[in-house]
This record gives sequence, structure tokens and C-alpha cells, in this order.
Amino acid sequence: MSKDESIPCYLTTSERDVAQMLGDAWNAYLSLPIEHQNERTEFCQAIHACQSIVMSRPAVRALKELRDLGVSGEQTENVTTTP
Repeated sequence: MSKDESIPCYLTTSERDVAQMLGDAWNAYLSLPIEHQNERTEFCQAIHACQSIVMSRPAVRALKELRDLGVSGEQTENVTTTP
């Protein structure tokens, strides 16, 4: 596998649903009154952290599949993943 080759990876339906629910949680949170000046920033950062975890799952699966197929780490260390 060349360094320039992309690895296709996709969210499962369940992962997509979780990502959507996180967005919905943010939208619902915005309807609450502000109690502290930093709370929206902190909530937004927490949502983004959760979204990062969900969105990274396809890349983790794709790299694991390559490993299971016998592709070495040296061959995948600079491979770009695409959602």
C-alpha cells in the first residue's frame, strides 16, 4: 500500500445515529437559559470530544482490518483515511 493511497471508511448506521443525537443534544441545550458564562463553550467542547470519538471509529476499524489482512504498520503509518 502506497503512502498516497486512501483507505475508505464509513460510519455505521448506529454511529451516524449517535452523531446525530449529539447534534440534537447541542441544539436542545441551546434552548436552556444561560446559568454561567462559560457553560455553552464547555458543553460545545464536550459534544465535540464525543463526536471525535464516534467519528474516529471507522478509521480504527479500517486500520484493524488492514492489520488483520497482514498489511504492516510501516505500510499504513502515513495513509490518509476518508469518511
